[in-house]
Amino acid sequence: ISHGQTGWLTPPADARQLAELLTMACDQPDQTRAVAERGRAYACKHFSLNQTNQKISQLLQTVVP
Repeated sequence: ISHGQTGWLTPPADARQLAELLTMACDQPDQTRAVAERGRAYACKHFSLNQTNQKISQLLQTVVP
């Protein structure tokens, strides 16, 4: 996740910062939608089922001759 581009990150157990991000997301729906769309596009590009299967196959080939 690229903070503010494809999603948002907060430190663990920082409830105040999480609340601020949630408030901002609710107050700025257009920006929130744009971030969500970029995040989805990134995930679809980098984490497709086909790519995951290829990586697993490559890994298995290094473990099982």
